[in-house]
Amino acid sequence: MYLKSLINYAISTKTFDIQEFFKLGAEIGINLKNYNFNLTTKTKSKTKSKYFKEVFRKIFKEFFDDFVEKIKNMDIITRCKYLLNLNTITPKQAEILKKMKKNYLSTVLVGKGGGKDFMTSLLFNDELIDLILTDIPYTRVDFINIAPNADLAHNVFFREFKQWFSRCKLWKLFKNSEKSPIKINNTFIKIGDLVKITSGHSRSASFEGTNPKCIVIDEISDENFMNAEKIFYQAKSSVQTRWGKDGKVILISWTRFPTPNPLDDIGYKIYSENLGIDDVFSFKGATWEVNSHRSKFDFEDDYKRNGVLAKKMYECKPPELSNYFINADKLKNCQVNNLNSKINQQITQQITQKNNQKNNQKCTSIFSWNPIYDDTEGKVKLDFKRLNNDIIKNNDLYVHFDLSIKHDSTGIALSYYDKEHKTVNVANIIELKPTNNHIVDYNSLETFITYLKNNFSLKLSFDQFNSQAFIQKFGGKRISKNIENWKVFQQLVENNELLINCREDIWEKLFLQIIQHQINENKVIYYGKNSPDLADCVIPSVYNCYMSNSKYIPSEVLDEIFDDAKHSDSYEITIL
Repeated sequence: MYLKSLINYAISTKTFDIQEFFKLGAEIGINLKNYNFNLTTKTKSKTKSKYFKEVFRKIFKEFFDDFVEKIKNMDIITRCKYLLNLNTITPKQAEILKKMKKNYLSTVLVGKGGGKDFMTSLLFNDELIDLILTDIPYTRVDFINIAPNADLAHNVFFREFKQWFSRCKLWKLFKNSEKSPIKINNTFIKIGDLVKITSGHSRSASFEGTNPKCIVIDEISDENFMNAEKIFYQAKSSVQTRWGKDGKVILISWTRFPTPNPLDDIGYKIYSENLGIDDVFSFKGATWEVNSHRSKFDFEDDYKRNGVLAKKMYECKPPELSNYFINADKLKNCQVNNLNSKINQQITQQITQKNNQKNNQKCTSIFSWNPIYDDTEGKVKLDFKRLNNDIIKNNDLYVHFDLSIKHDSTGIALSYYDKEHKTVNVANIIELKPTNNHIVDYNSLETFITYLKNNFSLKLSFDQFNSQAFIQKFGGKRISKNIENWKVFQQLVENNELLINCREDIWEKLFLQIIQHQINENKVIYYGKNSPDLADCVIPSVYNCYMSNSKYIPSEVLDEIFDDAKHSDSYEITIL
């Protein structure tokens, strides 16, 4: 038993507190009178110290065995009561702690202030106690906490854990000394030569060279948590391959819900994926449900300042869809012949059922198309056919190419402006998806562009990637992803001035890619996994079409005009 080794070492280095050992034994219900030793036989010549040494020699082994048995038979809450003098654990916190102890994997989403660091610190401490009461079959055992950044790792979780560790009466049996088997510093705690507790962050997280028995992934939903999902499942694999279901992997976080797709919150995604699986504990609850010492009223000022953030932060619930940059409900209405989409059940469930009627405005396809996979040449080619329609007669056609070769898809969006209804109509969205054996055939794209130039009033635009040769040969301009493009797109969605006609499978992907973009501090941030090729071709095409047919003035132009006006007494501004 590792505890016995620790005590033997501490006795040899005079860092074991014998008096505290017997005192703690008495506190947990071990009565010294039950042992064959007369405590009243102390002679006057003996000092108190020598007397306790004599007691130690004669009854220690039997007392130690009873002590270990008592500690072993305590559950985590009882240990907290006797070893930490802790009586403030709420009923829900106690329930969560017991279930985290029972299951090898736990995914716990708790509102801020619910006691996440408090609970994980108690769990770490209890798992350490369980470990030292066994014979450790390894030469090293690691307990690891991983947070999004160094500040949270060292100044939040680890600071809290050190306080509870230092308060635990079992560890206080070992005196604070350089010779003690227990070493505590700012970045780690060591228990003898075998057990080490560390707290790291996602930018430096690695399990190489470690033997983790217990890993806590803290605030995994934080957008600054690098490779969050990968780290979680690496942690699970590292613990399971060494300890089976005797190890522990804990995910604990409050939710961020950065987009209307709940699964873009990594913590919620992992929580959802593991619901209902054997030996996995999953929980989601508001701050005041877990920490009954708090009420929703305590956070009233946060709800007044930013109710959307407060709902995510304290209730672990996504806000209404209308609170996101692109309103998912209104975006659905842009789809021509809007069907009951299977985009994402969790999104669809949030959208209020409405009697959506088909839009009377026409936005029909200009082309039928298919990708042709040529195994001989190892290329995916565009096959297209003009449909019989006159919808773009006397209209410019705005076509944007988001090019790729062999990794991402090539996306092509074709838009025109409906002057009668004052809408931007996306008539076709084309996707050429490469495979391991097929790259995108640029010759077929050149054939398509040549047809467009010969048959339409064509306005070409391209993304940055690989576009130079196309621009030199066919003309056109580059349009890169920026806030202005997305703000125009948002405006059109909000004002019902956008229609999109595409295949259902294309719409499924496009819808998700669009709502996975959000604006944060003047930056366009994409939260999806795969490259947003469809969104990257549609938004510039729509933007170019609208800007060429409206009186919209870009914000940077307005800023320049108003800046000039400030410095001129005679400057007149007229916006028609």
